[in-house]
Amino acid sequence: MADGVAPGRRAVSDAFGQGTVVTVTGGRALVKFDRYPLKLSVPTHSLALVGQQQPSVSGDRDRGTARALPMTMPAPPPPGFNARRAVDALRFGVVPAGAVAEVTLRFDAWRKWIERRLPYEAEGQPTMTEITGAFGSGKSHTMAVVRHVARQVGYLTARVEVDGTYLTFSKPEQLLAELLRTLKGPDGESATLLLDLHLRAVEGDRSATVRRMQPFRQISTNLGVIAELRDAACLDDHTEDLQALISGEDSKTATQLGKEINRSLWRTGRYGVTVRPCRVVPYRLDERAQGFADALMGYAALAKLAGYRGLVVAFDEFEVLPAFLSQAEWARLVEVLSEFGRRLQRGATASGPLGVFIATIAGSDGRGDQIVTRLRESTKGELKELDAPTNADVVELGRMIASLYAKAYGVDASQAQKVASGVALPESAAVAALGGKLRAHVRLLVYDLDSRFGPPAH
Repeated sequence: MADGVAPGRRAVSDAFGQGTVVTVTGGRALVKFDRYPLKLSVPTHSLALVGQQQPSVSGDRDRGTARALPMTMPAPPPPGFNARRAVDALRFGVVPAGAVAEVTLRFDAWRKWIERRLPYEAEGQPTMTEITGAFGSGKSHTMAVVRHVARQVGYLTARVEVDGTYLTFSKPEQLLAELLRTLKGPDGESATLLLDLHLRAVEGDRSATVRRMQPFRQISTNLGVIAELRDAACLDDHTEDLQALISGEDSKTATQLGKEINRSLWRTGRYGVTVRPCRVVPYRLDERAQGFADALMGYAALAKLAGYRGLVVAFDEFEVLPAFLSQAEWARLVEVLSEFGRRLQRGATASGPLGVFIATIAGSDGRGDQIVTRLRESTKGELKELDAPTNADVVELGRMIASLYAKAYGVDASQAQKVASGVALPESAAVAALGGKLRAHVRLLVYDLDSRFGPPAH
């Protein structure tokens, strides 16, 4: 590794120019280069800190000269690229992740409310919030705003849709793996974000970090394993398998991975060291409820040690379908949610800065909704009801989308606004076909804009 390459440092590459190091994992660094819109993963030996001699390409090392790598990099995106991606999302009724603030009514008010519901404002204690509204009223959009704001103020976020069949609390290990697959930080996404989190947490006093994570046994154990591999400079050999293990995936058993890691450590001369990595959610049925709660609370605590404010998880959908569950599966679901609710209570042992947001359908009184209500009441959580859109909301939302459309395709903004002003809330038939009033309105508005200005050419 090039000396001094660390998160936050400015570095230079022969191929990509200057940039800022985001994370370092083993022998690779994730870097946001100034000339390109995406973060790129490059070998650390190909980087030099700004102000130091730039590393040379292998063919020129003996001569001490440097030349550019013979490769063609993609050009920066053209103007309006991100806006076009956002409009494409709206065209299909999907929340535009890259333009959440630009198409959110009363965004500043939402930001203040969301920040108040995050663990930082609750003295680091876990929080639970239920967001409810009619079908198509904007729950998915609101949950996207929650995640957007949380990342902006320094939290990691994850999301999942509990469909009650494939993804259900009766299968906590599967649910956790799906959640962690969507883990995202303020710096964006990374294929090894969870592993990077462990490495950042043990950058300073490793022993102190492991001790502070002792209430979360599985995570503490895996922290020690990762630190041993880092110190032995053989982490790269096991990066993919470790990322899968700590994410709750079953690509390789913990026992098998442990044998492979110990062989790597012994090859480096660490004969007296034997490590035993472990599953985040244990195999034993009677330990799975606690394991699931430990994992979410523990990763929230680990995020705090790694320099973030905590972890925010969003259940964009929460379905419980008893007809698809056996009696044993139903009992396990209740056990997992009861333990999760107990750990969300203020002052609970082994807790962390975890923010939980759950979206539910207003007026429904199924068993899933009853469970969420009990969970919210037991944790002294907050209920946020989404109001039906007013005519003023429709006008303002149309104005925002028309502005985004004009920016995306370079059309006349005043003409786009004129089209938007003529689109009213759809009637019930269109609402049923397109998925709720606001969603239907947005899709019909983009359709009218496309009809007026012609199909997008790019």
